[in-house]
Amino acid sequence: MIIEWHQNPLKTTVRLTPDERTIFLLKAKIKDFEDAARMAVFYLDEKGKEKGRYSPEKALVRLRCQLDDKSDENDPEESGAAAMLQAVECKEHLGDCVCVATTCDKCMGEDLIGINTIAGLSQHGRAKLRGAYGENGDRSIHEVIEALRNYQPSRTGHWATMDDATFERHAVQWRAEAKEAHDWLVSYRDTRLA
Repeated sequence: MIIEWHQNPLKTTVRLTPDERTIFLLKAKIKDFEDAARMAVFYLDEKGKEKGRYSPEKALVRLRCQLDDKSDENDPEESGAAAMLQAVECKEHLGDCVCVATTCDKCMGEDLIGINTIAGLSQHGRAKLRGAYGENGDRSIHEVIEALRNYQPSRTGHWATMDDATFERHAVQWRAEAKEAHDWLVSYRDTRLA
């Protein structure tokens, strides 16, 4: 495995050997089975009877669906594992990790491999980083470091209607997140891109 550190850390990619790719896909399949088993246990928990979620039928459906799922065999490029693998190899972090309300395939894939290319930076710091890199994520690392160093929140959208005290209370936190992202990115540049 070779980690190719990108000037935009959210776009760092991983190159796997053919054997590592095979192992990755098998680990993903195992994870899917584990998730199905966990859901079956959830539906079989006696405590769930009081809450109306106890259902041996639903537990069996979960397990059967996983056992009968041949999507990765019929069309390997359409499987969830393939999406995670593609994200690890050539996509950007995009999900809960950067305050976007969805699961990040890249984070899930990196977790299967046992790495974390954006470790040490909070979710909100990552969101600031994502915003500083711009819409296409292609600003230079030097521009982004400077933008984060001089970050000042703007009163746009619904924030324009907030009173000064409320806005400033939030702005203090946003500046702290920008500083965290700045300091992390400087360290990343000095250790990963040197």
